[in-house]
Amino acid sequence: MSTVVDAWWHALGSGRFFTWWSALVSFIIMGLLVVPDYGGTTLLSYADAAIVSVLGWVLLAIPFLGVAGLERRLHSHGARAAIVLAALVAVSAARPLVNQSLSMWLFDETTIGAWPVRFATNLGIALVGFSFVAVATTQYYEDRQTTQWLAIALARMDATRHRAALYEAGARRAIEHTVGGLRAQRDVLLRGELTFEAVRAYAELVRAASHQLGDMATTSLATEPSTQPVVAASIAPAHKPLLERLSPTPVFCVGLIYVVMCAPFGFAAGGTVLVLAMFAVMLPLDALVGVILRASMRRITGATGGLIFIGVWTLAGMAAVVAGDVLIPGLGILGLVPSLALPAAAIIISATIDAHRSASRAEARATATLARNALALAERARTVRSPLEAAIGVLHGGVQGRCVIFAARVDEPGATPADIARFRTETDAAFDEIIGLRPVPAPGDLEGLLAVWRDVVDVASHFASEVRPMLDDAVTQHHVCDIVNEGLVNAVKHGGARHVQVGLDTTSDGNLRVRVTSPGVLAHAASVGGRGIAALPGAAHLSQRGANVVLEVVLPTADSVKSATSVGLADPLQSGHFVAR
Repeated sequence: MSTVVDAWWHALGSGRFFTWWSALVSFIIMGLLVVPDYGGTTLLSYADAAIVSVLGWVLLAIPFLGVAGLERRLHSHGARAAIVLAALVAVSAARPLVNQSLSMWLFDETTIGAWPVRFATNLGIALVGFSFVAVATTQYYEDRQTTQWLAIALARMDATRHRAALYEAGARRAIEHTVGGLRAQRDVLLRGELTFEAVRAYAELVRAASHQLGDMATTSLATEPSTQPVVAASIAPAHKPLLERLSPTPVFCVGLIYVVMCAPFGFAAGGTVLVLAMFAVMLPLDALVGVILRASMRRITGATGGLIFIGVWTLAGMAAVVAGDVLIPGLGILGLVPSLALPAAAIIISATIDAHRSASRAEARATATLARNALALAERARTVRSPLEAAIGVLHGGVQGRCVIFAARVDEPGATPADIARFRTETDAAFDEIIGLRPVPAPGDLEGLLAVWRDVVDVASHFASEVRPMLDDAVTQHHVCDIVNEGLVNAVKHGGARHVQVGLDTTSDGNLRVRVTSPGVLAHAASVGGRGIAALPGAAHLSQRGANVVLEVVLPTADSVKSATSVGLADPLQSGHFVAR
């Protein structure tokens, strides 16, 4: 129950309570279904009532444009909520009076029903109808916004992956060019006059070549996030026609909402007993519809399933009309409202639930893809550098080392043909080894992961000195990478963060503490943590601290520095201890 209230309160002050979707739903309900009552039962009576209701809706909708604009300009959640509630109360109070005036002006007829009952009925319908749509649309738009932030991050990582491929090809060309040049220079050396200085000069060429490869091996694959053009490909699900979006609603959902909207009218007409009777009729009817739809739509999907959905709920609406005539005889045209209102409510509820679910699934896919890609890209960044790093090692040990020995041979007794042949053979073997080097899969490290993420956001990091020995343990570093990666994903999700602080220190008992802090607003239900956070090692907690979203994890480690004491991390956004890397 608290989750429902939290979601409602979040939507109430979100600044998006009144939208074009809520306008459409209110037009259907207030303009076409819940119409003024003249006491007649003919189609002409309904037409007159619908004309009055639609015109009244238009007149009342005009000031709502100003209210919708005002709630978007206000910054206080409480002020937004107050404006929304005041607007709903005002329109519920004004609607009976507006409809009465229009009815007298157009048809010289008065509408039936006392103002307090009509006000309470309108308020109940407005609160339930608007709130349901607002909760669904708010969550939908937040999920879509999050998905777009994730899409931008994925696009940047795709660009980095492309650069990694270019880097790998460039590294291969650089290695081949370097080896070809050194082999040619060696042949020139061996054809000329062999002196100690000539061999030493060649060794310097080898040393310079290895340094050039070393510079290339340390080149970052990232670019500045602010200067990199990004086109975020939509990763939202493909658009589906309305009929394909319809699926069985949660049990009692439609019936409960419908009765709550009609409760003020029912109470005025027959008291508490009638309201309870409405519950007794509508809830079993809702459950029966659910059973029928789940059984039939399990085998039939797509547009045909949507037609079945509408057909079954239309029959349910007709059954509600019959039940209403038994419970409250002589309702007139109002008694026919359930035949349209019930299937309309079911369609609206099902479509909004489907939209929210689709957006949530898209967000979940994007989140998982981003987290997976970041770790894979960090591993690839190390992998593509492995031939360069190995080539440097071979040049130092396999070529420069041979040069030192050969120079000594040349300087002392003089190199024999056998010495020259051995030098050629050994250096050829080293050059062939370098040419044959291929990327070797390497586990990504924390620095590599941060380097990948710096292509997406501006990451500042600080590692306490006592943490460094802990990161030498491969398992600990793997866990830390998972935690930091999840924190960076959340930073993008909960505000499209451009600046993130990553801090590592130890607790008083020597355990490792990881903290990822970024500006943003935590979604109302996110503080409990999603599946990504639940899967993290250690004690994880995602929270809102002022204007920042903070993921903090205490990671038990067998190699903790027991003597270390932690003074804790200051607010990273105000601390001078965090240094941009």
